Amino acid sequence: MKMFKKLASLLVLLFVFLLFFSCNKTENNGETSSSATTAKENVSVTEKEKRIPTVKEVAEANLLENLLKRNKCVYFKTESDYETTTEAYFSFNSEIVRAVDQTLHNYYEEGEDINFVTGEYKGESILSVNKERFCVRAFVDLFGEESENENTLWYNDIIAYPLINDNLSLKEETDEFYIYENLNDNPDDELYVQRVCYVDKNNLNIMKVVHVNDDIVVEKEYVYNEPVELMNILDDWDGKMKKVTVVSETDKDGKTVKHTKRYEVPYNWEVIADNNLYDTVFSAYLDEGYTKEYEYPGDGVDYTIYATTSVG
Repeated sequence: MKMFKKLASLLVLLFVFLLFFSCNKTENNGETSSSATTAKENVSVTEKEKRIPTVKEVAEANLLENLLKRNKCVYFKTESDYETTTEAYFSFNSEIVRAVDQTLHNYYEEGEDINFVTGEYKGESILSVNKERFCVRAFVDLFGEESENENTLWYNDIIAYPLINDNLSLKEETDEFYIYENLNDNPDDELYVQRVCYVDKNNLNIMKVVHVNDDIVVEKEYVYNEPVELMNILDDWDGKMKKVTVVSETDKDGKTVKHTKRYEVPYNWEVIADNNLYDTVFSAYLDEGYTKEYEYPGDGVDYTIYATTSVG
């Protein structure tokens, strides 16, 4: 009887052992244990956090087309005895906008200031002088020309420029910043300028760029996601619109060439014929016969401008 009890006890212990071994094998299924997997994941995360982005990756992150995907806007200010300028970049109707408010001090002989608000939107140039009516500039000397990079913003790399062109490499990592400097340039070169770029470690935004040339220090600080008045320059584009046509006539290789371009602008904006390089002399009229010199027809009026290099 005693022998039978001992045998039963041994069978029970054997059954418990086999059950435990079977469960453990099923849970692992030939893989590492959950605690080991967690440890491995923690190591991976730690290694990923330690990885420092390359200069190319930071430059790519600061192209405007990428910068404005994670920031509502960015602007910077410059100020001197001669001018005060605020330059802002933001998105409007899914388009990147460049806007600049520049005041030139003592511009006139009388010592008065003059203010220019300029912008770029959908490839068009915007201008307002001394807070007067906004205009879209029709560059008649560029009509008929095609840009090689027609769909690329010319200012797309304006913030990333130092990381693309200034031969920067990582100098230091602090709690807040990756600090890049042109370490490979020769300080003894007479053209040497120290260039330092501070990049926010959390979002890769360029926060500050410093140029040091002998005793002259120039700093440019970028401000993100803080609305400025410049972001209101396109408010009228959400309201009533009007249509303006510009017909440009010029002589090319002994032949008269005409180009037509149509604009849709806010009802209270003006389209003006202009020249981009300022070496084209032309006159603007409101009739095809070139008898009625151009003057603004008024708000809410569709009109046609006839620009010519042959008359006037």
